[in-house]
Order: sequence, then structure tokens, then C-alpha cells
Amino acid sequence: MRLAFLLCVLAVSLPAEELIRELHLTDLTITEGSLPAEEAAWNASVANGEALTEGTGAGRVLLVRLPAPAELRGVLAVYVDDDPFKPAQRVAFTVPLAKLQAAPDAVAAFRTAKREFCAIQLGAEGSRSSQVLPEGADLGTRAWWSLQRTRAGAAGEAAVPNGNRRDRELDETIDLFTGITALRENLQFDRTLRIRGEGESNVLITDLPQLEVKEVPWERMPGAESKFELDALAERLPGDQHAVLFPSFTAMSGGLARVDSLLAGPLQAVSGRSDDAGSMQRYQHQLGLELTELSKRFGAQIVDQVAMTGSDPFLRTGTDVAVLLRAKQPELLAAFLTAKVEAMIKAGATAIQGSAGTLAWRGAKRDDRSVSCYLLIDGEVAVVANSLVQIEAYAAVRAGTRPALSAAPEYAYFRRRYHTGDDELALAVVPDAALRRWCSAHWRIGDSRRMRAATVLAALQAEWIADGAKPGWQPVTPPTELGALSAGSEGLRSAVYGSLAFLTPVSELVIDRVTNDEAEAYRRFHDQYQRAWRDYLDPLAVHLTGSADGRLGVDLSILPLIIDSDYRRMLEFAGEATLEAGAGDPHPALLQLAVALDRDSGPLGEVNRDAGRTLGGLASPFGWVGQTASIYADADPFWDEVAAIPEMHDRMEFLQANLSRLPLGINVAVADPFRLAAFLTALRAMATQSAPGLMEWGTRTWKEVDYVIITPAARAGLGLGKDTHLYYLPAPEGLTVTCSEAVMQRAIERLVAARAAGAVKPAPWPGSHLALAADPAALRMAASLAGESGVQGWMQRRAWANLAILNEWRRRFPGEDPVAVHQRLWGVRLTSPAGGTYVWNERWLSMESSVFGLPAEPKAGAELPSGLDGIARITAGLSFEALPAADLKPGEDDEPGQSHGLRVTLTVEPKPAAK
Repeated sequence: MRLAFLLCVLAVSLPAEELIRELHLTDLTITEGSLPAEEAAWNASVANGEALTEGTGAGRVLLVRLPAPAELRGVLAVYVDDDPFKPAQRVAFTVPLAKLQAAPDAVAAFRTAKREFCAIQLGAEGSRSSQVLPEGADLGTRAWWSLQRTRAGAAGEAAVPNGNRRDRELDETIDLFTGITALRENLQFDRTLRIRGEGESNVLITDLPQLEVKEVPWERMPGAESKFELDALAERLPGDQHAVLFPSFTAMSGGLARVDSLLAGPLQAVSGRSDDAGSMQRYQHQLGLELTELSKRFGAQIVDQVAMTGSDPFLRTGTDVAVLLRAKQPELLAAFLTAKVEAMIKAGATAIQGSAGTLAWRGAKRDDRSVSCYLLIDGEVAVVANSLVQIEAYAAVRAGTRPALSAAPEYAYFRRRYHTGDDELALAVVPDAALRRWCSAHWRIGDSRRMRAATVLAALQAEWIADGAKPGWQPVTPPTELGALSAGSEGLRSAVYGSLAFLTPVSELVIDRVTNDEAEAYRRFHDQYQRAWRDYLDPLAVHLTGSADGRLGVDLSILPLIIDSDYRRMLEFAGEATLEAGAGDPHPALLQLAVALDRDSGPLGEVNRDAGRTLGGLASPFGWVGQTASIYADADPFWDEVAAIPEMHDRMEFLQANLSRLPLGINVAVADPFRLAAFLTALRAMATQSAPGLMEWGTRTWKEVDYVIITPAARAGLGLGKDTHLYYLPAPEGLTVTCSEAVMQRAIERLVAARAAGAVKPAPWPGSHLALAADPAALRMAASLAGESGVQGWMQRRAWANLAILNEWRRRFPGEDPVAVHQRLWGVRLTSPAGGTYVWNERWLSMESSVFGLPAEPKAGAELPSGLDGIARITAGLSFEALPAADLKPGEDDEPGQSHGLRVTLTVEPKPAAK
């Protein structure tokens, strides 16, 4: 059943006298359309209040709440079936004031329906709607519906939505190939300590354990003796913080623009969120360092190298950051930055100044930290930070009391691997010391306290909004852990933890003592995290490059992987094998996945040992298998035909009837042609003996190359579609298998061309163990096979998930843009993965997505997430790298096995610009 929407526009202005009434369909005066049948599903929207529905079938009733007595005007959305892409029937109605006043009072029923509505929004179990908040929905939306549910009489906290499993499967697949999974596994920032926070703080934080995992032996890593070019600013960055190094101002501005145009949209679409925190814009405004202004004025003329650093990566919620600018013309840069500080002070910020060591700084700051700028000029280097913590860190590095990034051996290793060059856009490094600090008691407990404070702040802010969003508002019982509270136009602010728009950075929290609960929770985290590593902790680096044709390259190194990794199964399949250049039939397919196979170990080795008995005692039946196999889907009009079939049942029948046209192929590299011949002979003999007369074998020829066709016998009655065959081509280059003769013929043409080319060296796969090449349209192809609504339905659900809260803001803040209201109150902008905007639909009295409409009147919408339309092709590769074995001290025990790092390469090729 579809979602009932809260609607919001006051039509009249009368003295406040709230009406809550129960109406049956027969109470409505129909002005357009006709009443639905008793068994039809329907929802209602009204112009001057709230409307909810309760019951099913003939017992379904309309419950309305009006802020003041007035004639009721609204619409019914009548659903004749449950197809999410078919519009509802519209029935307009009115209810005269006299009939409305005479209707039964419905306070209890309305409260029950409101609880159910809020449960739907929160994804609670037992809700009757599939339209729930997507996993990762913003804290403000959750807090609001939780409050409304509680005020409607619900007991306890609302359930947290589990998300849609199909959505998460798509997200997780993309995460694996972009390296996001590895980052999440190794950093484990999603493992916030679960602490009640009760009790006295009587445990010294210095008494809690520290990580004892060894550091990677960088001196024994490959290339440890090679020379490298040192980044000038690396000598001024703290060695225990993450850092992003840009070789020039032009590389920084161009790189950020390229990442934004090619990656920001797709990554946002698959992140599991339907909102955008606008982190980049927030920090630029906070620092008074808008890059567009600097670029337009004189950026490349006066700025040489640029670096960014910070204590932690919590950019979305709030962290301390610093930007280092190395000047070609120091006087001009200092004058420009000083003028920016003066402008912020004139605009109302408070002037601040001081010194760190021997270095003086000045700046501007607002209490809400919407402006927080600390400026330090040190010769040819200018430091702009949003926290005094970063100014002091820089000063300590300059004084030699804190190690610099340039002294970290992992920085040297990554700089050797990623050479500077004309195509470099940026190098980001997370050193060992930063990881250890992020896993320390101070950081984990501090992060936990911030998250608990944010949850409390969100609940209080929801109350503040519900009570009229008035300045000076105070809760009845203020939480003592938040310190003093103040209410402004954009919400509540805690003197200790800041606001939901910008939480106080962990580095600024003073934590000397912790509670017993906090100490115990951290010890559990510490012990589990410590056991997760076989030998070493895992520094990481990301290298960005850009070519003249607009391509963006991303190269991620994580050394090593956590033991219990989602990549472990892939590593077992690969074993000692690596992808061979030219093997697996690489070609510009719509989608192609190549994997390295070790036939002697792992899962394939087990199958190889067991299959011999089935195939007449054939020794090592898969001994012919080479190190590379690929599966691919060719571009073909067939996919458009499948996608055009609306019903999944009909789509599956079409696929079964047209297997001979399915443009899928498999290619397995051949290491031993003789063993392949024996395997195919044994396989055919087994089929003939086990099921005589069911299959007919023959040969065909294309481009003077013979291939085999297997056809079900006419009398077999297997229920397959007309002209269903299986084709295979055994060749020294590889075994090709497909159901489509067109795919087979194209494979033969590529084979013939490769043989004619002779000794031309084939291009390597982008990874050593897994490789993926895809056209963005492959998502549409996958949707044709994956489910009822595929990618389009996935985007539609996320676009519609924001409608209810936007309708709520339109009712409570008449005359304001609901999207802007949400951004002002909660610090995030509600978005749709397909782009577009949210607008008011007067016909249905509801907000709608400009791309997907609303449940009552859906639009076909975009086929692909926003941003993918500008991408021509994406290639990704995964390579596992064995690390040196740990040096064990006498008496130390080591678990068997090898530590492996992961290297992920990603290349995004844009579509040519339109002429």
C-alpha cells in the first residue's frame, strides 16, 4: 500500500480551534472523478491540514486534523493495482464545514494512525508500506518522525530502518570495486562504541590500552631504496594526521572540478543517502577561502603548492582542518588572506589573535562556527585553519617537537610508488600514526560522545521545531552533558558539542577521565580490532591523476587488509594466479568481469580434485584451465527489448524464449589444449551415457574457424525456447561458451584479428586479480535481469523517501521552500539520486520529485543516477599484494598465512564534449 502523505497549506485564517474528525467516503462531496470501489486502496491529501487513513477495504476511513474550522478541500489517490509506475486515479472532494463539525470526533483514531504513519517513515517492523527511509537517512528526519511518533502516544524508541536488501546489494557491489569496502573494513568508523554514558567518570583515559600491532617493515618493501621527489609542504605537515598534497594550485582546482563532475554524483547516488551535507562548501565558507574566488582572482599566479590536513576524516559531522598555501608571491597572498579576515570581521565575526610558539596568528570567529578562521603567515607558507588545534600542530612541526609527514617511512614508500608528474592531481596519505590515533581511547570515546550528543541534540531540536522554533527556547529538563544550550534561527547549539551543522571536533574535546561503561566498551573494541590484523596496521594512500582527454584516474593502496575481509574469498580464488594480458578475450563489451583463477588451490582446486570421479576418473579435469577467466555482456538492442517489457513475469518468459539471443559470453584461458580436448571428450561421453538422445552435437564454421553447437533433441521436451543452442569454441587462446551465435561469431572475428596481428603486445588488465570494465548503461542491462523495477525503482524509492518530511515542512513553514527549510534546520540538503529538484504539485497537494513525480502520479524518470550520463566508460582493477612476513621476537607465536595489501585502480572516461 502506498504512503499517506502529511500535507500542508493553511487555506483560511480563523481563530484557533483545532478539529480532528473521522470521515467515510460517503461524507465526501465529489467534485471530480468518482468514489473508489470498496476494495480499492486509496490515500488522501487535504489543502488545509493533515490527512491520514486507517483501515482497509470498505472499513477504510479518512482522518483529518484542521488547525481551525473551515471547509475541507482535498484529493483521493485511488490505486487500482500495486504497479509503482502506474498513476493513481484522482478524485477531488470537499466537505462542508457543517458536515465536518458534525462528523465523529477522532482524537484517539488519529493518534493511532499517526503512530502508524511515523512507524512507516522510520521503517519499523509491521508497517504496511514499503516506502521507508533509505539506509543512511539524515539524523534530523529520523529525529522528527521519532518525536511525532512519541507525541502520538508510542512507547519506546522507534525502530531504525534496516534498508532495502536489493539496494544494499547494489551499493556493496560498487563498494567492492571502488575500494570503499576496504576502507570501511580497515578504518571501521562505522563501529561507534555503544555506550549508555551513565555513571561517574572515574577511569583515567591514560590507563586504557593502546594498539600494539606492528608497523609495516617499509625498509623491506619493494622499491624501498629508490629515489623520490619530496613534496615541499610535507616537511610542514604533522606526521600523525591525514594529508592531501596538490602539486600546484591548478592541479587542485582542476582535480576537484574533475572529481566533482565525474565521481561526486555516482558516489552520492550509491552512498545509501538521500541528502547532501555540502561539506566542501561549508568548510570553504568557514575558512573564508572560497576556491572559485581565489581561482578567478589570481590563484595560479601567486600560489605554488597546496596541502590540506586534519585530525580525522569526520568532515560530514565536523572536524578540524587546515589548508597550507605555498606562495610564489608571499606578499600578495598574505594581503589577500588578511583582507578576507577583515571582511569577515566587518560582517559580524569576532576578531581573534594569539601565538603558537614563536608564530603569531589572527582570525575571525562566530559563536556558531559558521565562520572559524585562523590565519598564520610563515614566510612563503600561509596556513588557514578552522581550529587552533591545527595552528598549534603546525607550530609544533616547525619547532621540531612534533614529527613531520616527510619523516614518515610510509609517506616515502607511497611517494616512490606514485611519482610526481604532469598528470598528477593529488596524493592523499593516511600514515600509521594517524590510524593509531584514530583507534585510541580518546578518539573512539570522543567520537562516541559526539554521536550520543548529536542524537540528543537532534531529539531536542525536533522538540524546538514542534514548539514553534522560537529563539531562546529551552527544554524542560536540559541534559547536563551538553552544557549550556542556546537556540538560534538554525537550531540548537551546545556549549560543549556544538551544533548539528558542525559538531565540536574530537581533537578539541577534553577527555581526562571516562566512565566504567566507556572504558569497558573501548577495551572490547581494542581487543577485537587488535585481533583483526595478522601482522601489521594499515596505512593507505590515494593517488589522483588526470589526462589531457579528461580522464580521471584513482589509485588506492591499503597495506595490509584486515583478516576478516570481504575480499578474502576473491583472494582464495586467485591464489597464486594473476590476470594474463590478452587472456579472457578483453574487448569493449557493455560489461566485462575478469578474474584470476588458481586451479590448484582454493575453491577451484577442490572442484578440480572432486570432479575427476564424475568424469570417468579423468585426472585433474580442470588442469587445462589457465589463469584468467571472464564473463561479458555485449552491447545489443536485445537489452532494450527486455527493458521495454513492464512485467517481470513476462520479462522472464521473454528471456527463456530468447536464450539464443542473450548476448552473454564466457571465456576461460587455456593452459593445456590437450587436457582441454580430453575434458571436452569426457564431458560429451558422460552426457551421452547419462542422458542418451537428449542432446545433439554438431559443428559450424565462421571465418574458416570451426565451433561446436549443442542442440536439445526435438523429442527431449526440455521446455526451452525455439532455436535454443549452446555454442563453444575450444582454442589455444581460450574456451568460449555462449548461447548466442552472434556472440560466438563476434568472438571468432576478434580471434582471427588477433592472430593476424601477430606479435602485437596485448594491453594488460587494469588489475592483477580482478578487473571490471563497464559502460554506465550496463546498470540498465543489469536492471533488466535483477528485479521488478531495477535501478530505476531503486532511485525512485530514494527520491520519494523525502516527500513526507518535505510535506511536513511546507505545512509548518508556509511560504518557505521546504528543501531550504530542511537544510537550514538540519544542515543537509535533501536530494534525489537521479538529480532534479523537489517542487509542489497543486493537483495532488503534495511535494514531488521533478524527475520521478510522486506515488500518485509517477514519472518515468531517469534510467541512470545523476552524473553517469557524462561518463563514457569505467574500468576498475583489484590487485592483492603480499607483504613481508613479520619479524617475530623469541617466544612470539604467529598465525599461519600471509598478510596481503590491496591496490585498487579506477579510470573514469568522460563522454566527448558536445560540439
